[in-house]
Amino acid sequence: EAEKDAGCSYERFLDLMRQDDCFDAPLTELGEQQAREATQTFAQHLRGIDLVVSSPLSRALKTADLAYPPRTILETKDENAKNTVEAGSSDQTQKQPLQISAAAASVQPKRICVEDFREINGWLLNAKRQTRTELQLQHPHWDFSELTETDDTWTDTLEEQESAAERGYRGLLWCAARPEQRILVVAHGGIFRF
Repeated sequence: EAEKDAGCSYERFLDLMRQDDCFDAPLTELGEQQAREATQTFAQHLRGIDLVVSSPLSRALKTADLAYPPRTILETKDENAKNTVEAGSSDQTQKQPLQISAAAASVQPKRICVEDFREINGWLLNAKRQTRTELQLQHPHWDFSELTETDDTWTDTLEEQESAAERGYRGLLWCAARPEQRILVVAHGGIFRF
């Protein structure tokens, strides 16, 4: 990305991407740092988010979780008392024993993975996603029901920029049709640039 920002050609950028290409590339350490910094930089804009939407690529899902960490709402038998804990955390806001069922816990805000927000597709393995089952096992607080089980859209030919732009537009139309008002979309530079 630094080379692209410095003005290298699109062809040169693709060549650089191909040099360290790997299947569903993970978020780099720099990417993790940038995601955490985004929490502070955009704090005022991140208040009151109703829905988080992400590309199905692992690095985007991780970016979303780092930039806007999920909260798990646990409801006790006392319907007037709620406890909020960070996902994966055992720290509770109240120290009393909780009796909860799976139906009494929910991640806030809801998180949905949408295929249309993935990176420009094809040719590079880093644009190929895992199966829906694998993603669900790795990210259980995300809703992957919008995805097919396998990555049926990836080919060994790079998607045309116009096609990626149209796909990104479809994703925005999907968001506009949602009942939520404040939606955070986490995707990739390739989608946002086209």
